[in-house]
Amino acid sequence: MNRNQYQFALNIGIVGDNLGKSRNAFQAIQAREDTAHHSFILGCLLDSVGQPPETFISDKDPAVAAAVAIVYPTTRHIICLHHMLGNIADHLRPAAQGQGGWDRFLQLFWAAYRAVSPNAFEELWGTLVTEFPGCRAYLDEELYPIRRQWAWAWVVREFTAGIRTNGRVEAENRVNKMIGGAKTSAFDLFLALNDRSREQCKNEMMLVRQTARHKHEADIEQIFPGPLAMLCAYCGPFAIQTCYREMQLSVYYLCEALQKPQGRETEPWWDAQGNDISNDHAYVALHYVLLEVQVRRLTIRAIFKIRHLSTGTIHYVIVLTDNRLICDCGKLMNLGVFCRHIACVFQDLRDLPFHISIIRPRWYMS
Repeated sequence: MNRNQYQFALNIGIVGDNLGKSRNAFQAIQAREDTAHHSFILGCLLDSVGQPPETFISDKDPAVAAAVAIVYPTTRHIICLHHMLGNIADHLRPAAQGQGGWDRFLQLFWAAYRAVSPNAFEELWGTLVTEFPGCRAYLDEELYPIRRQWAWAWVVREFTAGIRTNGRVEAENRVNKMIGGAKTSAFDLFLALNDRSREQCKNEMMLVRQTARHKHEADIEQIFPGPLAMLCAYCGPFAIQTCYREMQLSVYYLCEALQKPQGRETEPWWDAQGNDISNDHAYVALHYVLLEVQVRRLTIRAIFKIRHLSTGTIHYVIVLTDNRLICDCGKLMNLGVFCRHIACVFQDLRDLPFHISIIRPRWYMS
């Protein structure tokens, strides 16, 4: 946004706070949007906070990417899916319409994006570039090298607080357009942005008070007394509300213990390639999860098949010997809270201890 009398860009950095809400971490008026300026701003944020972010999400801007690599070398940089799709449409839509059609292109692209393992991604990506040879150069040169920064098979393993786009920034930019105008001075803009930050703090306290007054259903409290008590003692409203909703949904599932796999399996999930990333259907292939467990030299205690009583949707939960849990839906890894499938295992495996470390520290009270 550059709607000020100096025509300088106003860039903002937003974090997801422990309530799951957006908070402005910084606002910067920049004369230029190059690597040097971005690096300076990110460096100031690092000096202020004292540690780099675990995950950084931005559009596919080479200057921003270079700055993140310089200032935050250990941070996972994720590409905003919304901006990436806009760039794809700008560069490839005419070429795609002249071949198999834009709808067919999007169908194949989304299939590759939703691939449930890296191997499945490679196969589906190969289908995409084969059917659309006129788009191949852009796809292979611009998107394929950074596939780990946007494709589900890799992003699902990263903690992103469930965020996949820059939508929060775009929403805040709409507010900033009302705050600043062509005649707004730097000082007036400074005061208005500070007022906006104070308003976010006020909204946070209101949400905390509302959560403190909320009463849980007696039945759920009886099924999950330990987890609920620990969540209320250590976590903020977002984790409490999200986990409680997953506990409620878990009663509609059946839990079945499976034999630990010996070699290659033949169940339908083993060679699955894609999913629709919606509701209860998002997952990664179990053989991919098991491979990751093996690479990290972890030991499996048990594997559970979790089946929905009505839809028949199936997920798998792995319990390690140190009682850590992994679910193929990816919510625990990507969002940082446990899912309904893991909650179902807690119901069935009564001796499985619940530890607050299953929740990402981002969602703790402090």
